[in-house]
Amino acid sequence: MGKKNKKLQGSAVPRQPDIRLSFKLPQRPKMAPVACVSPEASEASIEEEESLPSPRLDARSYMPETEEDEAPTTKGDIKKILVEMRQVWREDLQKVQTDVEAGRRIVQGLETHEASRDGKIRATDQSLLELTSQVQDLRCTVTTMEARQRHKNLRLRGVPESVENTQLLHYVQDLTAAMGVKSATDKMQITTAFRVRKAATAPSEAPRDIIVVT
Repeated sequence: MGKKNKKLQGSAVPRQPDIRLSFKLPQRPKMAPVACVSPEASEASIEEEESLPSPRLDARSYMPETEEDEAPTTKGDIKKILVEMRQVWREDLQKVQTDVEAGRRIVQGLETHEASRDGKIRATDQSLLELTSQVQDLRCTVTTMEARQRHKNLRLRGVPESVENTQLLHYVQDLTAAMGVKSATDKMQITTAFRVRKAATAPSEAPRDIIVVT
């Protein structure tokens, strides 16, 4: 009896709660598994995100279309415009090249003509120098001959003006014959006779002198 009472008394004592079970530990958030993504795939995903339309409202979409909105924006249209522009530029360049070639030919012709003219000018200068030298020689010769001729010429004064120029030669020949000079066989032979201008100091009533060329 005593042992049973002891067991009953021991079973009647309530158990103390376990403190460890009363506190709940904080749970960590579950992480999604990380997948290996290549750089190409990441760039493609970024391009897809950029290509997606923005949820923001664009005021230009509600504005009326203008001439600028009607301009071609596709690659084909731009390529076509570039081809047309290149064709126009090519034609303009060909025209410019043609004009340049024509100008070059003209310049070459002018250079050739200029060189030929320079050669002619040099030849003309040389000929002019030679002619000038010849003229100088002839002038000296004429001066010498005139000086020698003057020593043989005669100057007659006092012959009246009534004797005309056509009669001067016969008048002088008759005068020399009257003076006793032989005209045909003598050393002096009269070839011509002419009057000269009156000297400034000569009297106004005096007749002009006569030069007798012998």
